[in-house]
Amino acid sequence: MATTQRLRDRMIEDLVLRGMAPNTIETYVRCNFAAHFGRSPHAMGAAEIRTFLLHLVQERKLHPGTFNVYRGALKFLYAVTLDRPEETTRMPRMRLPMHIPAVLTGAEVARLLAVLRKPRVRAMVMLAYGAGLRVSEVRNLRVDDIDPKRMLLHVQHTKRGRERFVMLSPRLLATLREYWKAARSKGPYLFPGRDPEKLYTRAAMHKAMVVAARRAQNWSAWCVSVALGT
Repeated sequence: MATTQRLRDRMIEDLVLRGMAPNTIETYVRCNFAAHFGRSPHAMGAAEIRTFLLHLVQERKLHPGTFNVYRGALKFLYAVTLDRPEETTRMPRMRLPMHIPAVLTGAEVARLLAVLRKPRVRAMVMLAYGAGLRVSEVRNLRVDDIDPKRMLLHVQHTKRGRERFVMLSPRLLATLREYWKAARSKGPYLFPGRDPEKLYTRAAMHKAMVVAARRAQNWSAWCVSVALGT
């Protein structure tokens, strides 16, 4: 167990040194490859990797996108942290199905927002839908990322590491202020978890969105909530 923990810590260090986003690091270390077999990755290789990937497809029935994330985690673990790239040379990559994302009308958005009772969830949804932020970008926002004087939002933790500024509408700024007055959270994050030094979890945000969409009794809104949580 101690060896596995040390390996996990080393992998996190390798990911940090390569500038990986916090959300990517969190996802990669949750792979559970070692836990599945009850053995250290040091003692396993290509055969176990193949067995694990088949388990993800046949038993856990993961979406191709999620499967590819697990694949990426294993590839990084063996090619970088363990310095055994030969173990991953024949790892398959699943094709992602093409789909058209659900787009809500103005009336549907208003209906969804009307049932968001908690200021925190309302602010998060407006940032994701109105400002075009990814869930990981919303979760990683810090208090000092908001510039009310210039009506700008500084988005730092992006998928490809490219920072950007997003315009704040008066309505969105008012929503953020309403949330902040209600929350008065301590720590650097705009949306902290129970521990002010940690982020609000993706699972908690997804659950809140699903509950709101069911209240709105709107199938399109439910589709959006699922998309936000993936």
